[in-house]
Amino acid sequence: MKRKKQKATDPITQAKQRRADDPVKEAVELRDELHKDAERKFAMALRAIGEREIILALRDAMISWRRYAGFSHSLAMATGRTIYEDRRTPVYPEHLRKYEVQLRHGGLPVSTEAVGTELLEAIKKPAVMPTFFEGNDQLLQYFEEHGLVEEDPNKFYQSQTRPKRYPSDL
Repeated sequence: MKRKKQKATDPITQAKQRRADDPVKEAVELRDELHKDAERKFAMALRAIGEREIILALRDAMISWRRYAGFSHSLAMATGRTIYEDRRTPVYPEHLRKYEVQLRHGGLPVSTEAVGTELLEAIKKPAVMPTFFEGNDQLLQYFEEHGLVEEDPNKFYQSQTRPKRYPSDL
């Protein structure tokens, strides 16, 4: 019985197709798509038969995992939240471990490419320099310029407990 091949779509193009207003949300969706793609390729490597097919499938799986891990790290650095970082290493079954060692240690080169750079640039916040004031006058002027000065809501209030002794108390 032959298995039907599913259409393999690139996770990057899938994420580009559904643009969101929030770049962090879009980047998290891309990260999830990269993770699903890596898991799918690892499953294909587990089902591969023959040394050549195993090596090719495992190489594709390793490249996908490195793209996922690299993007996760970049997303964590851009947002400043380590929740997006994934430091796990895939656990290989015994029959794939020797091929994984060959690929990692000089067998076949595993290249990575930059993924989602425009998303990460949109997420990165420019560094804001702190404002220093050289006196109370500058601070009050800054508050007035930015609409942070509040009028006293009780400026017409007169205390009923304190007797008025001088004309200036009126």
